[in-house]
Amino acid sequence: MRILKRVENDLVAAGKIEALPSYFMECLVYCAPDAIFNHQGNTPLTDDFSAVVSHIWNKTKPDGEAKGWYEPNGIKPLFADGQKWSMEQAHRLTLKTWQHLGLGS
Repeated sequence: MRILKRVENDLVAAGKIEALPSYFMECLVYCAPDAIFNHQGNTPLTDDFSAVVSHIWNKTKPDGEAKGWYEPNGIKPLFADGQKWSMEQAHRLTLKTWQHLGLGS
């Protein structure tokens, strides 16, 4: 979560995205399944981060599964009307993060 927020700060400073709340990053990472964390063997931490960013990006495509995600409290939908953020912002954040860090290259 902290890595994603740090990258978001860098992207905002570079004028590539609008600032997003820290809690939004927490919610996005919370919605990533446990199985994509703690890669086994001698893989770097970047493998976990890349897997999380990729998961969020894939699930926040238009009509993606993220429409059914909830905040960590399990009560409030993450992408409901009245939220301070949108699924499109999550998708753009992960795309810009991937590009900014050169993940997968």
